[in-house]
Amino acid sequence: MRDGIASSLRSEFKTLRAALRSLDGTLQRVIATDGAATAQPRSRPRLSAKARASLVLQGRYMGHMRQLKPR
Repeated sequence: MRDGIASSLRSEFKTLRAALRSLDGTLQRVIATDGAATAQPRSRPRLSAKARASLVLQGRYMGHMRQLKPR
């Protein structure tokens, strides 16, 4: 009985060690890239007064639509 439990534990620890080695390799690759793969935040385009007014109108419209019943 004990040998079965011991071998099962050995097997689980072996699997855990393999998973940790894999994780370590992944983390090492992330560190090696030094954040080069991170996306730079895009700057928002400047809106003209007309475009901004259009967005305000659209927001008002959507606000009114949300208050309506589906019928």
